[in-house]
Amino acid sequence: MKMGQLPLKRAGAMYCPMPTLRKLLVLLFVLAVSHLANASADSSKLSLNLRNEPLETAFTSIKSQTSYRVMYDNSMLNNAKLVTLKVQNEEIVTVLPKLFQSQPFDYKIVDRIIVVTPKSVIPQTLPTNPANNLLKDTLVSGIVVTDSAEVPLKGAMITIEATGKISVTDENGRFSFLLPMKSSKLSISYIGYETKSITVNTQNTTQLKVALHPILAEIQDVSVSTGYQRISKERSTGSFTHLNNEVLNQQAGTNILNRLNGVANGVLFDNNPARPPITIRGLSTIQGPREPLIVVDNFPYEGNINNINPNDIEDVTILKDAAATSIWGARAGNGVIVISTKKSQFNQRAKVEFNSNISIIDKPDLMKLRPITSSDMIDVETMLFKNGYYDASINSVNKTALSPAVEILLQRRNGAISASDSAQRLNALRNLDVRNDYNRYVYEKAVNQQYALNIRGGAEKMSYLFSLGYDKNKSNLSAPYERLTLRTSNIYKPTKNIQITTGIAFTQSKTGTGKSAYGSELINTSQRLYPYAQLADASGNPVPLYMIRKGYADTIGQGKLLDWKYYPLTDYQSTGTDNQLQEIVANLAVQYNFLRFFSVDVRYQYQNQQNRVDNLRSKGSYYTRSLINLFSKIDYSTGKVSYAVPNGAILDRNMDYVMSHAIRGQLNFNYSSGKHAVVAFAGSEVRQIRNWGNSYRLYGYNEDNLSSQNVDYVNTYPNIMTGSQSIIPNNVDNADKENRFVSLYANAAYTYLGKYTLTASARKDASNLFGVNTNDKWKPLWSTGISWNISQESFYHSRLLPYLKARLTYGFSGNVDPSKSAVPVINYVGTASYTNYQAANILQYANPELRWETVRTINLGVDFRTKASVLSGSIDFYYKQGFDLLGGTVIDYTAGLNTYTVTKNVAAMSGRGIDISLTTKNLTGRFSWNSVFQFNYNASKITEYYLSTRSGANFVGSGSVIGGIVGKPVYSLFSYQWRGLDKAGNPQGVFAGRTSANYSGITGATTTLDDLVYGGSAIPTLFGSLTNIFSWKGVTLTANITYKMGHYFRKESINYNSLFSQYAGNADFSNRWQKPGDESITYVPAMIYPNVTTRDNFYNNSAVLVRKADNIRLQFVNISYDYLPLNSKRMPFERIQFFLMTSNLGILWKAEKEVPDPEFQGNALAPSKTITVGLKAIF
Repeated sequence: MKMGQLPLKRAGAMYCPMPTLRKLLVLLFVLAVSHLANASADSSKLSLNLRNEPLETAFTSIKSQTSYRVMYDNSMLNNAKLVTLKVQNEEIVTVLPKLFQSQPFDYKIVDRIIVVTPKSVIPQTLPTNPANNLLKDTLVSGIVVTDSAEVPLKGAMITIEATGKISVTDENGRFSFLLPMKSSKLSISYIGYETKSITVNTQNTTQLKVALHPILAEIQDVSVSTGYQRISKERSTGSFTHLNNEVLNQQAGTNILNRLNGVANGVLFDNNPARPPITIRGLSTIQGPREPLIVVDNFPYEGNINNINPNDIEDVTILKDAAATSIWGARAGNGVIVISTKKSQFNQRAKVEFNSNISIIDKPDLMKLRPITSSDMIDVETMLFKNGYYDASINSVNKTALSPAVEILLQRRNGAISASDSAQRLNALRNLDVRNDYNRYVYEKAVNQQYALNIRGGAEKMSYLFSLGYDKNKSNLSAPYERLTLRTSNIYKPTKNIQITTGIAFTQSKTGTGKSAYGSELINTSQRLYPYAQLADASGNPVPLYMIRKGYADTIGQGKLLDWKYYPLTDYQSTGTDNQLQEIVANLAVQYNFLRFFSVDVRYQYQNQQNRVDNLRSKGSYYTRSLINLFSKIDYSTGKVSYAVPNGAILDRNMDYVMSHAIRGQLNFNYSSGKHAVVAFAGSEVRQIRNWGNSYRLYGYNEDNLSSQNVDYVNTYPNIMTGSQSIIPNNVDNADKENRFVSLYANAAYTYLGKYTLTASARKDASNLFGVNTNDKWKPLWSTGISWNISQESFYHSRLLPYLKARLTYGFSGNVDPSKSAVPVINYVGTASYTNYQAANILQYANPELRWETVRTINLGVDFRTKASVLSGSIDFYYKQGFDLLGGTVIDYTAGLNTYTVTKNVAAMSGRGIDISLTTKNLTGRFSWNSVFQFNYNASKITEYYLSTRSGANFVGSGSVIGGIVGKPVYSLFSYQWRGLDKAGNPQGVFAGRTSANYSGITGATTTLDDLVYGGSAIPTLFGSLTNIFSWKGVTLTANITYKMGHYFRKESINYNSLFSQYAGNADFSNRWQKPGDESITYVPAMIYPNVTTRDNFYNNSAVLVRKADNIRLQFVNISYDYLPLNSKRMPFERIQFFLMTSNLGILWKAEKEVPDPEFQGNALAPSKTITVGLKAIF
């Protein structure tokens, strides 16, 4: 059957073949070039209606209506007069004289910067022909930059102190004027920076470079995005963490969320795959979804986060408390991560930005792992062989594979080899370590390449942005990854009151598989690879592994079957997974301003993602060869082989689709006059998300002509080894899920005198998921907050803290689990094997009372700055209470269901914590040293939860499973009591209140939760980071240290049952009890035979293996150099930066010395050291 006959597309699915993609690329490029060619920036129009209002009100209107900005000294406006002025759609150059005509100061326009100057000063501009003045005047020129990164300062004022004349720097920070004297003092000033004086004379008048130092307390206010609005952080009441583009670029990589690690306050990254990878202020749910909501450009993002190119991101805002998150309602209980992409501006000259970097990632250090040694493993196998442990495998009809050591021992027992030959061969195996082969033949240094191009600019009524990104990675296991991203954004302003924004983002990625990782190879689907295995011989030729008995695999079928040996070194070449993903996100926004203070926003977003995963296993792969052989039948009289499974490749194809529509209508109100300022909005949102997909298998697949062969999926066929009957697997599956949400929301903030702010937010969500009754379908959520800028009070005169602000918020947010439903859900599982009738099971039972989870949060915060911002920061105290959380509860057994519990809103939990963020200026000047310290404390506990059993065996473990124990964290470590080893090396615990080795009793039902030892939280309760930034001229060195403390882990040790049956050994084996007296120097039990499984269960879950997981890491160290040419006209670029990044540099300190890394146990590998080099250029 040809693939062309298969339905490769579904209604609404996106499919973009390469010819279409090329056309799309050409179209987007033409659009970008056309915008670039048509861009111009000449003038802007302004409307004002002021009646006895402060001059700052006019400045605010200028900033909001035009691309101009105003620069002034606060002290200068103390004498400003109130303004009464009414103009309608006039050019700003005609409005400004009217605005300033009665003011005691003047102004100057320099490249769309309105610089307020003293009245007596007449700003000087360079004459058209300065050559006429060279005989009596001296030409002075230079550049004004920041003293750290040497960023040019546009609009800085250079004042000749002797004459009072002023010159202003241009867009590139450059100035030029005529000095009518041989020498003079110049005063250079810029808002937010310390004023600097220099002396110039005829010897040093050209190519001056003046570096200014920032005054952080006066730097422009930071704005944060909530996804519904962008607000001033100074006037907010909520708790936010804002990461600008500079901070996000301190780390490299293709995933934007990974760049938050170590720099985002209140955000914890967990390396345990069984727990949430990212949490904000700890957990807020027990059984519900634990991931924070991701918002990209005002809408929840439903796709793969890897589709987002970090080079397209302008900033990231973390919403942490109820006042910040409640606007997102029933999806914000776990916190919200708001991602804002780069935007263009009106009247912005064309700018081209290019970024390129390459990362080299070291091989993982396999020698840090702690497996059992090859020699010890062979000793174990020898002991087991002597005791007949392998006899069942030797005689099994399944032809179970034996290790090389056991095969040698069997040959010796059968008399095939001598005792000396046996010893010699075993000794040869003792000297092998399969990790050496993995390091030599499998793992290699990974290489990641990243390229990004960004073009943006704008005219008076139009702005544009076009970005192109390309990533090409190759992993440590040779797995390829490629990603192409395209994004275009356009803003049109056809009239003064209407603004239209359009945007399209396209992503195409391709991921392949590489070689098999260490620890992933299994023998007989359960046994791990023995530690002395060989992947290649001395010449580097692949060595086979036997998945069935060696002698049987070599002789079965008399050579008529396919090779039944597995070659781990080369099998990946015949087995490939091709994951191709395409996504398109389209946005349309229309804003209409009316009645001066009002505006209406209508936004629509369409998202379509298609993910196709092809797992093609050719005839050369072990999987295909083995499956063909298992269902083959040999006629030994004729030598003919009959294949129930076609003799060819096997293709498994999985298609997944995501399609979402979201539309939002919002009314905005923005009023500011004198003492009062009000910002409010209200609106409604409708969203629909559909996830569907299908999978199937093709046998005998031919890649060249896309053909396949028919297979009988109905009848059973005999297994060639065992003779048992079974059906050929078809891997057919279909799924379709659709969720709809409706929301009503409102938000308002009122500020009085610029120092008192009151906020309120409310939202009501409804979904097709919850409730049979209307009251259960809808969920109202709200929040309120206040802030007080204490430092603006007349009674406040602190020189130590010239800025002090207090915040208090209270409110509710929610959490929703899309996998739960109020109505019964049936799951069709295909055709029953023996009846050929449709089979199904009940996935969910009727649950009409199911409703949304709710989280109540109270937050008290303080923001402060000392004089000259030597120390600045914020401190937040918070308390969270989750109620109506999902949890199990008992159900009447007479209901006729095959379960005694059902999930309902019956659980609750609480949490409290502190977030501290401090920024210090340790040294200032040409050499500066700044530090950022972050401290986070979070402690949570379960307050309500139904336990169906209190048997201790259900609560011991590694802290990766939800315990549900009231008064303890969601992820807790409980253990059996430990009483050491006895004189025979047996571990001892407590049973019936006494020291005991009754393992069945200790691990049985009679041991309850009350008999266990609580070790502590499995996730950190204290975490944070310290970042130091050193700058000298254009060189910047950044070092980041992270820490995690207040948590525990269970150290992996020897489990004899796993060692015997699965080859899962541990280095602790060499420290085991071996002779009387060892019980005083070791806690590792003796090896006994036959093994007692309950003995292993007790030891591996005992308190002796619980250790502190506290650690401090060197997360990254970066160095960069920024070069700004004094004369950019002679250079092809305006600014260029070269950088070198190193990350994953290792642990500086850890509380537990026995393990290399407490966060990576077993075969889990810590991230390898990464070196990244690159450049950024602005043209």
